[in-house]
Amino acid sequence: MILRLDPPIPFFCVPLQEECQAHILLEYGLETFVYFIVVMDKTGEVWLFPNRDLRGTKNFTLDRPSINKEPFSQYFKKGSSDLHPLEETND
Repeated sequence: MILRLDPPIPFFCVPLQEECQAHILLEYGLETFVYFIVVMDKTGEVWLFPNRDLRGTKNFTLDRPSINKEPFSQYFKKGSSDLHPLEETND
């Protein structure tokens, strides 16, 4: 399934550490990741990312706090598997 997102959805791209806008959603079936075609805010580059590489951005209207922008792997490298990736840390 291909779905055009209108308006685009703002995300934070973890691998590139940059804000982006998702314009198209690709879904291949029941047991696959959802993929987003995104345009990077700073460079204008177009990339395809699975949903695991994207994070929702801060949104005051939806009462979403600021997010921790580190990838999941950095949490487990610190030796504490009980950290939640969307919670803010005061390291």
